[in-house]
Amino acid sequence: MTKSRSSSVYPRGERVLPAAALAAVFLCLVAGAASAQTIGGTVSDETGGVLPGVTVEARSPALIEQVRTAVTDGNGQYRIVALEPGAYSVTFSLAGFSTLVREGIELETGFNANVDAEMAVGQLAETITVTEASPVIDVQSIEQSAAIDRDIYESLPTARQYDNLALLIPAMNIAGGSTTSLSADTAGISGEGRNRMSIHGSQPNDAEVHFDGMDISSPSFDGAPHFTPFDTGIAEFVYDYSGNSAEVETGGVRLNMIPKEGSNQFSGSLRLDGTHSAWLANNVDDELLGRGITGGRDGGTALDQAWTIAPAIGGPIAEDRLWFFATYSFRRGSIYPANNFANTDTSSLAYVPDVDRHMFTRKDISEGSLRLTWQATSKDKVQVYGSLPGNRRHILPALSGADLDPLYIAPEAGSENEAWVNTYQLTWVRPQTNRILFEFGVGMQPVSNRWPDLSTEVQRMRGTGREDINARPDLPGVFEATTSTMSRNMGFIFQGTEFHISTTNTNVRGSMSFVTGSHNRKLGTQINQKFELFA
Repeated sequence: MTKSRSSSVYPRGERVLPAAALAAVFLCLVAGAASAQTIGGTVSDETGGVLPGVTVEARSPALIEQVRTAVTDGNGQYRIVALEPGAYSVTFSLAGFSTLVREGIELETGFNANVDAEMAVGQLAETITVTEASPVIDVQSIEQSAAIDRDIYESLPTARQYDNLALLIPAMNIAGGSTTSLSADTAGISGEGRNRMSIHGSQPNDAEVHFDGMDISSPSFDGAPHFTPFDTGIAEFVYDYSGNSAEVETGGVRLNMIPKEGSNQFSGSLRLDGTHSAWLANNVDDELLGRGITGGRDGGTALDQAWTIAPAIGGPIAEDRLWFFATYSFRRGSIYPANNFANTDTSSLAYVPDVDRHMFTRKDISEGSLRLTWQATSKDKVQVYGSLPGNRRHILPALSGADLDPLYIAPEAGSENEAWVNTYQLTWVRPQTNRILFEFGVGMQPVSNRWPDLSTEVQRMRGTGREDINARPDLPGVFEATTSTMSRNMGFIFQGTEFHISTTNTNVRGSMSFVTGSHNRKLGTQINQKFELFA
């Protein structure tokens, strides 16, 4: 594994985050690294003798080509790679033997199903159908992972965000979110968390967040993504947390969010949810009162409003040829964070909370996406994904309160935040033969952040209705070192009262896999460049 860093010259007034780097990972003949989900096993006759030359077909409505084929080798072993998650039936056929059909095989993301078969002497016209429990233990891989799909998260009263779902895994920890004062937002009331994940002593900064294999981690906050995709377009959240393959360059948790795709049938969904402000309990007790919590009984986190609307539709454009899946989602999370009170006098050198003015912070997040699946030829499968018009985030005020813990940022020393995150991805898969598999993918995620100040004039001009925050950009910013408190305006830490951040996250990957029944080899490269510009 090698890493290289790139450097360039940029115009004055602009800075490149030092952590931005160009990482190239070369996988040279890695054992057991064949891609995605697989079905494999050994075929024998009734005496236990292995059977070479058996034709094995894996069928599923999840495959746009409907069927994938392999042939057993001299040891009677076979393996079918690069399958989509879903329900499969496996057919075994060989001259002189009855055809055997094994049904009820369920594949989750990253799972290697071991499906052995024992064939009886007979005619090909005779078919024996066997329905057994689907394999639940992966005996082909040492990787430890957990897949959380919609059957799980739609039945649980939890926010459908990657960091909250991670807590369903024993020993998983989340912490260090860059955009919320809540360490664990189990109800989704804050809009999004963007927390880092760790487990079994791993480092939160070593976590990686991927979208269909594309790294979307932020250069500014290692281990956290630029945005939290809505669950509307996600089929599975897959957490790899131990025994990661050579394709993962760190030892931390890797999350891969697998987007949904269409099928040969039209289907749709509509998610509507919300909560009332009175439904959020208050845990401010006598102990906290005795410790002097600011605001007394009303000093804890309170809810303003939280609701989501998210329609989705998918289906065929051309049956067995071209599928689509489209979504649009909107979420509002508006809360009164604990200990987040207006400054009594924003021109003062000291922050003095006005306990009669508990300030709320609001996040409006919207996202549209489209995924196309195209079976270009009998072997070539192409998938295109685009977030259209993208993931848009509006936070007001942003980076206030405990958002950048251990700093405390008074409301007027935060900012308004408008962010646009677009994600584009193209992938290609070609099973050249039942032994050789080619894969290629390229992705880009441009991000634009704007951070205007919270002065009365700017907020009135922008029509936000938050003139009451009353930042003072006409005065120097204040930082009180004894309490780690910023006040008056955001100039102390951001060196100005309005700034922009532009980020581009580019991924390229390609590989060739050589697969037999008993051995898998993969040769490929992954290149990830993260570029961040402050202005």
